[in-house]
Amino acid sequence: MMSHTRGAKNVILCLVLLTATLFTAWLPARVQADSDEGDHISPFWGSAISQWNDWIVYWARERELDPDLVAAVIRKESIGRAQAVGPYGAVGLMMVTPAEVSGLPWRPSAEELKQPDVNLRWGTGMLKQIIRESSGDLIRALAAYNGGWEQVHLAATQRYAHSVLAFYAYAIAGRYGYTYQQSKVWTMVLMTRVNGRITLIRTDSSGPMLAPCFESAVAFRRLFPSMVNAPRVRVARFVDQDGYETLIDAWLFIGRPTASLQEQMASVALPALSQVGQRPGQ
Repeated sequence: MMSHTRGAKNVILCLVLLTATLFTAWLPARVQADSDEGDHISPFWGSAISQWNDWIVYWARERELDPDLVAAVIRKESIGRAQAVGPYGAVGLMMVTPAEVSGLPWRPSAEELKQPDVNLRWGTGMLKQIIRESSGDLIRALAAYNGGWEQVHLAATQRYAHSVLAFYAYAIAGRYGYTYQQSKVWTMVLMTRVNGRITLIRTDSSGPMLAPCFESAVAFRRLFPSMVNAPRVRVARFVDQDGYETLIDAWLFIGRPTASLQEQMASVALPALSQVGQRPGQ
């Protein structure tokens, strides 16, 4: 996760769209159905992760999550080791806290959580719930998955979120035929829509490139003129507490954005989140 606490090397900046209607004219042509990558996670993953392909795909689809996002969390949490035990007692592929540690008897035991099926069922369920609680802010949700909501502002949880997104970026690139070496410089744009209306856009990127801040939809499209053809995936889908469908999509840009240095450095001291638009009915 990008933050002012990480300094200039990796900075996440707000994206402000003053004219969301400029997107609605072209976005549906690209985002008209959930991304369906079949029954296999990205070829980026080595055998430590891909050996769990079937369970990852099954539970990701059950939770309406991108399987490669789940794989990225597994890579960060356990490197694919089903028997892993963390320093605070969390267990298994997605490092789920067992009943013995949490004090919650309805949770699975540590031994049960070492079973990939059980661990992924609980881990993906927790991840989906946290994303829902974040109102579709994936970066904040990943930080909360690591340290809980009370610690999302800490540098450690922000680094965790950025690390997961880096693995995720390489996986997306792999889906589209890029090698790891080709995709080492990237920018990811995460867009959240509620009932078809854009509510949040955030970026993350590989260092030391700075993620730009956009003052308008026109500036956003000028920076990424090829967005319509860029690698794109459906990250997650859920229905929020008000019954609204929320979709999170990610676009991945390989290489440095085609923008002037002045544009890239504009408003670099603004790391705060920015909400764009309102819920339907507000």
